[in-house]
Amino acid sequence: MNDSPEIIDVVTKCNSIVEKNNAILDEISRLRNYILSKKIRQCLESQNQLNQVLLKIEGFSPRIEIIIQIINTLLQEIKGRRGIFVQRKHYREVKHLLKDSKYDLLEVIINLKEVGIRIRELPGKKQLVETTFIKIEKLIMGVGIQISNIVGRLELDHKILASFNDITRTKLNLAQLQTGDVVAQITSPKTVSQKIISKVYSTLKESEVGHILFIVRVADRIMYADYIGTGFRYRTFKVRPENIYIVLRPRSINLNQRMKMLRSVQNHIKDKNSYSHGELMGAYAVLIFTKIFNLLRGRFTSFSNPVPDPTGSFFCSEFVNEVYREAGIYLTPKSRYSNTVMTSDILHSSYLFFLGLLFDDSEKTQLFIQKKMSNIEL
Repeated sequence: MNDSPEIIDVVTKCNSIVEKNNAILDEISRLRNYILSKKIRQCLESQNQLNQVLLKIEGFSPRIEIIIQIINTLLQEIKGRRGIFVQRKHYREVKHLLKDSKYDLLEVIINLKEVGIRIRELPGKKQLVETTFIKIEKLIMGVGIQISNIVGRLELDHKILASFNDITRTKLNLAQLQTGDVVAQITSPKTVSQKIISKVYSTLKESEVGHILFIVRVADRIMYADYIGTGFRYRTFKVRPENIYIVLRPRSINLNQRMKMLRSVQNHIKDKNSYSHGELMGAYAVLIFTKIFNLLRGRFTSFSNPVPDPTGSFFCSEFVNEVYREAGIYLTPKSRYSNTVMTSDILHSSYLFFLGLLFDDSEKTQLFIQKKMSNIEL
């Protein structure tokens, strides 16, 4: 990533927010389990024990207010730093993410006060206390994902786009791919109709990435799961002419998560899940509505797909997101609704880092890369 002081400052503040946010989330989760355990619930009838728990809950609010102050500082600083975003759309989205995180944290403070009131009524209000705690945890977890997404957008802007100016340095070979990698494909449209369709889709998505793949490696064979005829099947991954492939890799993934991903892919293949054109159209409708809604509201909001497909059908980015989600990993702020996650959303994920590019050495591909260097939109 470009190491300008302005970018380093924004990334440092974002990482500080995520660190503080995750610490609070961990403590609140442990406090919930502690309070709702049968042994402790009985002890809360003691005024001394109850006061200790209430003080612990009240102690979260000042820490959350510190995070809100950092977010307010970032909002002010970013107003005068539009230039740190290579693509203007990221400046707009980052403002929305920051504002939404701020309001979510304010809602957390309100709910913490509600928990403090309901704890006094235990054990009778156990269900209500538990529900409120879960709501708090979801809000805090969402803030962490949203703020991390800002770092992902900066990386996308500066690291991937900069690689097009030094194309040979970032070129990979197929042998470097491994299970869990995500490959985003940019294709040169050949016919007039393909160019029109590509232009419409890239305008809606604000991204020229047309397809995204989940990589599976078995020995020396590099594969991906894609829709073929009657369902998802494994296909051998090949680097095709006039295509640029952006390779992203998870920052941290353990063996258990990798095995869950493989089982997820196998299950989708076994169930003969198909490609969902209906859900994809629904996702585009949500994308347009969300852009207008967020623009008017000045915050980030995600919505579910109005065209859900209960038969286990997927479009490409939905499939990649679902495989990660089933392994317990949320790639984007929209990941809870897999059927609204677009290719550009996955590209922005801070959970994935840019590994490099794949392309062939044909003259047509080189001309395509040169054409894309100055105006590619991701």
